[in-house]
Amino acid sequence: MMNRNDSEQRARPVTPGTSISGIAAAVLVVLFFTPWFSACNAQVKGSDLAGGVDGGSSPWLFGIPLVGLAVIAIAVRNLNQPLANVARRARYVLILSVYPLLCIVLLYTQLRATSSEALIDLRYLIQFEFDFYGTLLATMAMMAGAVLDWAGGRGHVPETGRVATGLRRPTSPAISRAPPPAEPPRPRAWLQGQAGGFAHQALELTQDATRVGRSAGCEICLREPNAAEEHAVVRYARGRYYLQDQGSPIGTLLNGRRVDASVLQDGDLITIGRTVLRFQQR
Repeated sequence: MMNRNDSEQRARPVTPGTSISGIAAAVLVVLFFTPWFSACNAQVKGSDLAGGVDGGSSPWLFGIPLVGLAVIAIAVRNLNQPLANVARRARYVLILSVYPLLCIVLLYTQLRATSSEALIDLRYLIQFEFDFYGTLLATMAMMAGAVLDWAGGRGHVPETGRVATGLRRPTSPAISRAPPPAEPPRPRAWLQGQAGGFAHQALELTQDATRVGRSAGCEICLREPNAAEEHAVVRYARGRYYLQDQGSPIGTLLNGRRVDASVLQDGDLITIGRTVLRFQQR
């Protein structure tokens, strides 16, 4: 179960960086719609610096409030989100903040290109000074908040979905699909003739099913008149050998007892009529 400290680190109602970025973005929008560009236009002769507001030749200035609105939307989206998701969106805020800075640099360049007399007049305009430097400080505050969010979310795993309670949404445990265990190497086994037609012979078991019977198609062909055509089968499966009678009329004896099926152990004696075979395994 997630403890309280872990839940606070993963999801908070709002992070300090998000608060700073959102407030700074709101200030940026408000400052844009004050008449500081108009004040610039009134004082700088021959330079249309307020074109973005007055309908002149600088529509790029409208990007400033759009950036502010975008950052506000990101701040709202960050509410009750895991820190990893907040840190991921902080990169977008940093990228968006570059545009207002470029606008300020371009504006300052245009001011420097004006006459010195007009520039002296502009420096004493309280409205211009307040809004120009206010826009600069608001943009820097947005970037500072984004850096705080990015630094606070490092090392956390991103999560999907909105966390409304501040606790991590329970997830199903990952099911480990381990590969099936490798089958052990097949042990060497054979039937050693003890009596009958295979006395003193070793019949190696190399197949998964070795048939024993009177039929010529059997792997071990018995010369027993009472044996069935397919009397018994020695099978190999899951690392062990098994003896299975095939419904023969005289039956199959294992260590002197008649069996239908049984696991073979090293040294077991298999008797079919007069033929006796010893099972051996290494």
